Amino acid sequence: MQTLGDIGTARLLCLAIINGLAGCGQAPVPVDLLVENVTVYSGSNTSTFVGSVAIRDGRFLAITQPDEGSYRASETIDASGLFMIPGLWDAHAHIRSSKERGLDLAKFAEFGVTSIHDLGGYLERLKSVEHDVAKGTIPGPNIYSSYFMLNGETFADYQRAVTSEAEIELAIDELANAGAYQIKVHRALSPELLPLVVSLAHEHGIKVTGHIPLGVHPVDACEIGMDGIEHIGSFVEALVSVAPESDTKTQQAFEFLLSGDADSLYECLAGRNIAVTPTLIIYPAIAARRSAGKEMPQEFIDFVAAMNRIAYRMYESNVRLLAGTDVSDFYESMTTKPGESLLEELQMLEDAGIPTADVIKIASVNAAQSIGVGEKTGSIAAGKDADFVLLSADPGESVRNIRSIVAVYQMGRGVFASAR
Repeated sequence: MQTLGDIGTARLLCLAIINGLAGCGQAPVPVDLLVENVTVYSGSNTSTFVGSVAIRDGRFLAITQPDEGSYRASETIDASGLFMIPGLWDAHAHIRSSKERGLDLAKFAEFGVTSIHDLGGYLERLKSVEHDVAKGTIPGPNIYSSYFMLNGETFADYQRAVTSEAEIELAIDELANAGAYQIKVHRALSPELLPLVVSLAHEHGIKVTGHIPLGVHPVDACEIGMDGIEHIGSFVEALVSVAPESDTKTQQAFEFLLSGDADSLYECLAGRNIAVTPTLIIYPAIAARRSAGKEMPQEFIDFVAAMNRIAYRMYESNVRLLAGTDVSDFYESMTTKPGESLLEELQMLEDAGIPTADVIKIASVNAAQSIGVGEKTGSIAAGKDADFVLLSADPGESVRNIRSIVAVYQMGRGVFASAR
């Protein structure tokens, strides 16, 4: 076997450039799939390049310039004129939050979603579906679950009411043993118990996300150590809960979040790298439902517009944003749909003013990093899981072009192909 000492300087340089994988006169490297001449949006940065992507054993083996590598591929795709983005994440979903129903997991792939963060459901049902997806018994995205959520009182059986240190310890131990990626708290959790939940979860190496408990100011939630906050509406609810009695508390909350007075909040969120999932898509749905089929009142229109403006304010302040939809099987009639709603959420983030390339990052690598799996997945890079989407239109022009899906791959395996 040739050692590094036997290899000349030029050869070493060549090996460094391509990570020792192919080219420079070496024998072709066997790979499962080679996607050639594709324009790559890696997700980890806003620049693009045209090159070849080699995949083996479900992971990206190398991303090279055209003709740079030498591969012997079981399957080759000439992707000239096509665009590659990372598999998308729905960072806030509920796929098994009812006792009997369940979302059609195959629908996620049709819209480029290859991973989800499930933020509340029945532990046993989630474990079962995770097993079936992992074994290939049923089609579905990669599932990263938080299982049951912690609350001060419950409005669903999959929640766990915790009102004492002993109950919190027991619940967190159970979630840790189940392999929860994060622990979710809800707004009825006692404010006095939030620091304990955070500290015990962190002792297990698990992050805490969720609603800001009522009675806790958003700045305090940040300083206490929450790792994520779900829904912009959670900020509004928390501010209303700590405000003096007034008929305009909600309006005052919006004014605060859009003013310079909120700079310290956004600085805390950005400085501590706390992830915020705006779930913009749910607010037009709520407004439409409350309008009961009638023309939407101006106050509802203003409410939705304010949510979008706050999301952009957070982006401007370098807060780590995620893309989630709150899609759920909990209700008989769902206004959000698996996969499709995620693309609508991305459109709303773009329409709010966030640059397109950053929206792609929000919907991919940001989500993976937020739950601690960024080294494994979330972007197109050597060594990471080969989750990606091929498009016929340039997503850099608009995230609406993500609807031009040609094919979707999960762990290097095709899971959806367009009939067009």
